Amino acid sequence: MSCTLREKRSVLPAQMARRKRALLDVGERVIRNYVWLRRLARTKSHARRLRLVADAGTDQLLALVEVAANLIRRRFPLSIRQRERLAPFAQAVRSLARARSEKTAKRLVQKGAGGPLLASLLVPVLLEAARHLISPANGS
Repeated sequence: MSCTLREKRSVLPAQMARRKRALLDVGERVIRNYVWLRRLARTKSHARRLRLVADAGTDQLLALVEVAANLIRRRFPLSIRQRERLAPFAQAVRSLARARSEKTAKRLVQKGAGGPLLASLLVPVLLEAARHLISPANGS
């Protein structure tokens, strides 16, 4: 069944509204720490990842907490595959979202599943943050 041009035009504003809402949900802290979060998500070495977390500042660790909280509150649209990849770490993501201090966040990230959790957690948010940084409305 094909859509007419009129139907396609009516769908487009809804998609744009969803994307705009997702961009607004990327917090300033996540934007400020985008480079660090990206490095953390791309690092394959477990030892290097632990070192990045151990050397992280308060703002960087709280950016991880913000990412987890936004995923729990469904502020980012996740594909079925992304949801399936996060499912085994649901409890760890919930715990991280409840963290209120640097010490707690660091402990949860270091003792948690580490690599697979961080990669699954960060990828959808980093995509939205990258869109936010690239968007012409930013003036950059």
